Amino acid sequence: MSDEAARLDAVRARLDAMTRGAPARPGLWSRIVTPILRVVGWQARFETKRLFELLDASARGPEEEELLGAIVELEDNVETAERACQVKGYVPTAHASWLYRVEELVRRVATLRKDDGPAARRVLAGLDRTRVLPPLRIAPPKKEVTAPETESEPSELGSRLRELELAAIDHIIEAARAETEFLDRRRRLLEGARRLLLDASAALELDGEGVLARQRHLAGEITKLDRLEAAGLAPATALSYQVKQARRRGDRDKLYAALVAVDGFALTLGDASVSRISGAALQELDSGEAVAGDDDRLRSAEQVFGGDVVAKIRAEYEAARGRAERGEVDPELTKLALEYLAPGTEQAALSALLSVDGCFEVGASLAPVRIREHEEVARLVSHPTRELLVVPATDIRDLPHAIVTDPRSILLDLATGRLLARKYVERATRPVERSRLIGEARVYVLDGSTSMLEDGQAGARARVRDAILLAELATLMRRLQSGPRNVRLTLHYRFFTKRLGDVKRVATPAEALAAMSDVVGSARKGGTDIEQALVSSMALIRDKKREDPELGRAGIVLVTDGNAPVDPEVVRKAREEAGDVAIAISVIALGEENPVLRELVAHQRARGERAFYHHLNDADLAALCRGEALGPRVHPSAASGTPLGLRTELDALLLELEDLGRAGEKRFAADDDEHQGERAREEAATRDRASLDRRYARWFPSQAPRPDLPRGTGDDHDAARVVLATVAEVVGELGGDGLRRKADAIEIVERLLPDARLTPARFRQVLETGAHGAELEIVHRAVAGARESFDDRLGRTKEAGAARATLLAGGRR
Repeated sequence: MSDEAARLDAVRARLDAMTRGAPARPGLWSRIVTPILRVVGWQARFETKRLFELLDASARGPEEEELLGAIVELEDNVETAERACQVKGYVPTAHASWLYRVEELVRRVATLRKDDGPAARRVLAGLDRTRVLPPLRIAPPKKEVTAPETESEPSELGSRLRELELAAIDHIIEAARAETEFLDRRRRLLEGARRLLLDASAALELDGEGVLARQRHLAGEITKLDRLEAAGLAPATALSYQVKQARRRGDRDKLYAALVAVDGFALTLGDASVSRISGAALQELDSGEAVAGDDDRLRSAEQVFGGDVVAKIRAEYEAARGRAERGEVDPELTKLALEYLAPGTEQAALSALLSVDGCFEVGASLAPVRIREHEEVARLVSHPTRELLVVPATDIRDLPHAIVTDPRSILLDLATGRLLARKYVERATRPVERSRLIGEARVYVLDGSTSMLEDGQAGARARVRDAILLAELATLMRRLQSGPRNVRLTLHYRFFTKRLGDVKRVATPAEALAAMSDVVGSARKGGTDIEQALVSSMALIRDKKREDPELGRAGIVLVTDGNAPVDPEVVRKAREEAGDVAIAISVIALGEENPVLRELVAHQRARGERAFYHHLNDADLAALCRGEALGPRVHPSAASGTPLGLRTELDALLLELEDLGRAGEKRFAADDDEHQGERAREEAATRDRASLDRRYARWFPSQAPRPDLPRGTGDDHDAARVVLATVAEVVGELGGDGLRRKADAIEIVERLLPDARLTPARFRQVLETGAHGAELEIVHRAVAGARESFDDRLGRTKEAGAARATLLAGGRR
């Protein structure tokens, strides 16, 4: 056994002892220092510098010194966790799980390092470093010299609940990472993790680096899924089947995209066996560069948004550049405009356009609502009405009304359909209930100040600002073109500086294209008056309410880089003047942050409202414009090389990949009675409703809320409430049918229980007390969410959000 393996085995033994509650006995110095650390509220802080240096070196093959440095750092982190166990009396499960993942990754690097082949280096370079990010933690409070008081330290229960809340984010990300077959479920989990991260960062002052790293990961993964689905992959069909189907049909483009997905998912998991085959298959299929280039991102943009949209953007860039070169723009903006619209910047605009969906969430523009309508039904009758038709006779009872030309052939004509009869049309109405998509009144308020062009890096603030609106316009245009005619969907937008620009209304595909010209083809300058822009937008919504009494909700999306003063009281009064319209104000801060706007969104989310706050710094904005979030190339190069039908080596690789999948299925089938989430997903995929219903009922029994019972008290009861509220909120937003929601609920609760320090048996005992009927009812409604109206779903989301907010109130700023 090597020295590295022996040291890692010792680390694993220490971790096992901690999780069993039997850490190493502290020395004299630790016994002296521990009470002091407990009094001052010491928090464990783990180091990752050597670990990430090891990962950075993995692409070229890590040196022995780099591996040993990572092992030493891991040993120090385990010692820190043991100290935390002595100070707090327990080790947070999230920390223990993270240390196990780090130990596993370092061991994997040590093993693969012995195989110095290109396949091993490729696996090392593709390892997902977000798996070994330290757990999210509360940032240390900023010391205020003038502050007369300091906040009291949270109780042990409050700390435990917040640890559970934060650990849930990483568990959902890990569940998404483990989903390697169905793109739609992977997307739902990623978007659910993004919502939880938004909730936590709005409610708590979290460590900024940890939040930013997870935001980058989620944005990149969602953007990659957008491009894969646009390339032709079906989100609800297993990837393994799509590989076989594309090969059988000779569809080179779809086969390449499917293999890119399989290969990328395997690399993030460090699955060397699958990535070796998928990488060789990709190389056999196309030996070109694996990084997304200009041609690849152009093709993705055309597939995602439509060729007409891409052509419009490119044409407007060229036209605006021509106007700037001819001096037809404001002289003060000529230089900035020429830099912003320089040849080649269209590619940066397309990269930002493809990336904004993964980075930002502002809610759905369409929502189902249950309405009652009267439908007209027409049927043919024999008795006279005002409408007479001549139709083919179909029955012997039609003979009295038949038009007979030859009595001798009447039966033959009836049998052959040549006999005509007089029929009358009777029209009636019947009430029907159906779901209809309605759009909220959405207003985009965009900062047009000079700083959007001048500050930051290469005009990235303005480019991302425009991309956000362009993506919304393209989505609106596509839905208006493909949706039913009775869909009511409009969008308003305005640019603002110190002065307010004109409000533009977009309700048709032609208006959407015209708006794209306005967005791309204009250079803007001025200062920033955010308060005036918000107040005027709410006045616009108030006017819309007068025009449409049925308007019940509206959304304002503010995109700004300004730290201009905003009076929250003025904004609150403007919202009240809008009447009973539920107005959600979401903020996208580009480059700089505005603390008042952050607090504004945090208060909305604390009330369960669907408002969002996003912030990207200038470095990340520039990275979006360079296409760094787009991931690998998803289209094969134009030069096809050997015809697809003649590639026997490729067929052999695909058969080997299929055999690996079958072997995985056999290992799972022979497993013991664990992995309830995986088994539930299998039952949902095979539509085994009876088995899944029984499994779901064991985890979430049906209990009517019992107001007469006392509310369960104690740490386990509070932890169970957080678990149930988190399950309800995540599952309620994941989508899918009822079976998939049940499987998701089982998997999520199974992942959360260790961090809640509840065994499955103890969790069931807590539920059997009958004190959690209300929380279970919220979970059941979330699972049945596909059949709910928008109002019901909004109420359920508010219930889950309010439950979590109440339990985490101690950590809310």
